[in-house]
Amino acid sequence: MATEYKTEHKTEYTHRVLIVVPEDLMSKANQLALATGESKHDDQTFSTADYVDEDGGKYSVASTVVKGAFMDMANEPLIAPLHAPDLDVESVQDTLDNYVRWNNGAYKTLISIFVDAGVPDNLAAIGINRIQPSEEGEVRA
Repeated sequence: MATEYKTEHKTEYTHRVLIVVPEDLMSKANQLALATGESKHDDQTFSTADYVDEDGGKYSVASTVVKGAFMDMANEPLIAPLHAPDLDVESVQDTLDNYVRWNNGAYKTLISIFVDAGVPDNLAAIGINRIQPSEEGEVRA
């Protein structure tokens, strides 16, 4: 007689986020990712600006799931995580305070974080497209 097992999968990752970063803010966004992520390698999250808008502005985009604590960074002071004890917390807090906007379309000059929203819907809404290489090796939107 076969035994039937029932399992219930619970996760702490309860929110989906889409993060859109203008090319010139990628280093700031990477430090923010390091501060809020769980790995010493999170500072490599935004490595390629492979999205473009109609004006030619380039962006790096990340879509991921996060723990509820991720949302706390909007209201709580940052602290250096165990995986990055030498993090410049003051600089990252400045990025969070002055360069990040939540759930709005201020993506052209700021890091935009969309929470619990569909990735394709928001990319279309803010007018950016993935850069596609052409057959000749040229890049086109």
